[in-house]
Amino acid sequence: MDIRNLQLKLKKNDFKPIYVVAGDDLYLKSSAEKMIKDFFTSKESEVDLETYTAPQMDSEKCLDSLQTLSFFSSTKVVHIKDADKANAKFLDDLSAFIAEGNLSGLIVIISCNKFDKRKKSLKAILEKAELIEVKTPYDNQVEQWVKYIATDEGLKMEPDAPAFLNFLVGPSLVEVSKSIEKLKDVFGKEKIGRVQIQELISKSGEQDVFKICDMLGKGQITEALLSVEYSLKHGSNAIGILSLFYRHFKILNGIIEAQASGKRIGQKELAAKVGVPPYFLTNYSAQSRTWTLKKIAEVFYALEAADVSLKSTKMKERTVFSGFFIEISRILGEKKGLRSLTASLF
Repeated sequence: MDIRNLQLKLKKNDFKPIYVVAGDDLYLKSSAEKMIKDFFTSKESEVDLETYTAPQMDSEKCLDSLQTLSFFSSTKVVHIKDADKANAKFLDDLSAFIAEGNLSGLIVIISCNKFDKRKKSLKAILEKAELIEVKTPYDNQVEQWVKYIATDEGLKMEPDAPAFLNFLVGPSLVEVSKSIEKLKDVFGKEKIGRVQIQELISKSGEQDVFKICDMLGKGQITEALLSVEYSLKHGSNAIGILSLFYRHFKILNGIIEAQASGKRIGQKELAAKVGVPPYFLTNYSAQSRTWTLKKIAEVFYALEAADVSLKSTKMKERTVFSGFFIEISRILGEKKGLRSLTASLF
């Protein structure tokens, strides 16, 4: 079950004493944890709340706390974070305690990135627990989460606004949430459309990374390189830039594949298939004519190599991008001295 189902259950006062919050999405995980805590703290003026984080926590102290009644309230909430990093003995002891079923007045929240249901101890915990899955959503699911977060925050949006916000901010729900909070603070109860989003979310005075993606898509390598240099100097995240490049070429790849299939496909259907708002499709379609599936496959390889270099080596970000743009230049067969330009910039 996801946090939307959790929210509905809690509204109906349908709850369990044990919750396992499992997955790698930071926004969804923190939202689920907060939702559960808020539900129980709203029931009483005072609730005993204790938090333990593996692996550095005192395991014995945590287990003692689970078995000790609260002196301050009738409900004790014990939150165990990063439980998948806890040692095997602690998980066995926790499982045994939960299996005994003496959970009166106790709520346990177990958070983790991965929850291996094959392990005997964890399987036993799940028999008593409600599993809340908080995996990072796929790209084609993000728009629905934009709508959910906006509704939850009381922000009204025009029909095309969620897709546009997703396009500008990217797939990170943490960034989506921050943007929605910003929109709410500035525009209040006003219905939000593309104009307000463009006005507030787009970074004035800086090179827009989405414009850099367009330059790259059009084969304007030198212009894209200069813009990346500017963007990095002004604090843009290098991994984030690569991530948007990947998303951009994934869209172009989808358009080329659809056209190569020989099937007739309408603009609306094609836009939905590649995951962009229909009003952006003309621009992407025009860019796709610069590329072939073979060339884009090489771009994906170059992006992967750059990503590995950024994450696993001490190579400077600018050096990595220098190599990336030289490779893109080679793929496109550009012979305009890009190598000397990158040498002077980076």
